[in-house]
Amino acid sequence: MSAAVSDDRLIVALDVPNALEGLRIAEEIGDAVSFYKIGLGMLTGGGLALANELKQEHGKRIFLDMKFFDIGQTVENAVRGIAQFDLDFLTVHGDPHVVRAAKEGAAGKDLKILAVTILTSLDRGDLDASLILPGDIDDLVVERAARAFEAGADGIIASPNEAARIRALPEAEGKLIVTPGVRPAGSAAERFLVARGARAGYDAWVLELPEGRVIDEQPLPAGHTLGEGRPDEMRRVHRVVEDAFNEWRGRRPTTFEQWSADFLKGEEAAPWRCRVVRDPTGDVVGVAMVVASEDGMLWVDELAVDARRRGLGLARALLADSFAEGRRRGLPRAGLSTDSRTGALGLYEHVGMEVVATFRRYSLAV
Repeated sequence: MSAAVSDDRLIVALDVPNALEGLRIAEEIGDAVSFYKIGLGMLTGGGLALANELKQEHGKRIFLDMKFFDIGQTVENAVRGIAQFDLDFLTVHGDPHVVRAAKEGAAGKDLKILAVTILTSLDRGDLDASLILPGDIDDLVVERAARAFEAGADGIIASPNEAARIRALPEAEGKLIVTPGVRPAGSAAERFLVARGARAGYDAWVLELPEGRVIDEQPLPAGHTLGEGRPDEMRRVHRVVEDAFNEWRGRRPTTFEQWSADFLKGEEAAPWRCRVVRDPTGDVVGVAMVVASEDGMLWVDELAVDARRRGLGLARALLADSFAEGRRRGLPRAGLSTDSRTGALGLYEHVGMEVVATFRRYSLAV
């Protein structure tokens, strides 16, 4: 029998462009995962703020993947600043002087310093171009891991190919070994998981409407209207969203108070962020909740249509309206995330969106 458990050995990478999308993914996963990785790609999109929120408000453990490399004093100062957030893991390059400086910066805190030996994306040609010592990459990784441990590293980032050899090092006793997440189909990491009995679940995608893409007008059925949601409609808006999202097996419901805290309160709250379709009686039957990110994108955070009104083109109309509203407000690009459980990928591609990132969920029976 299989069961969903929270296992700190599994770290989910929030490899999305901004904090809003990362938070949405973490909330969707819920209690099934307790450890998240936030990388350099999200740094300008609110990554540190998301790390702090997940840690302090949601009780999650956080792996900040920054791969610092600089002179010792700069690394020490940077790590000391990050250590104030009480995060759990931080990556630096495995050069001994960098590791020693990072450990100085983390002194007195529980922050674990993980050393990167050689980036897993590099091959021998890349190393030759950078004047790195000749030799087999696996051997170099193991040697650099040993030196990083000697410099005080709490752990090592390594591919599954080298993990066993690193674990056998005398210096590795009591240390951590973290392997990168699953990459596209056919990668070494994916083969490693499959070989150990992991089963593929659903696929997830991040889609984007490129800047300049023509937005085709999407007609509404007779008598239906589209516009901003009114304050007196917000409970009905929440009900449409909840009814649609609760069709997902195992989803934890969100109360109106929880939902309104995300969308109706705070600095980012604004009437234009709620787009609704009303039927001929004036009842809300379709909803798109959108947000503006710091990197100049409009994100469609929630899209829902009343089950009795599906198949009428309401979702397409909501998307087109949201994209157009974003452009009117200086947001030339738009994005959203979805997965294969929704069956909605074709809908998003129909309105001109393109897949820019693909993820696959794996699970193991316990």
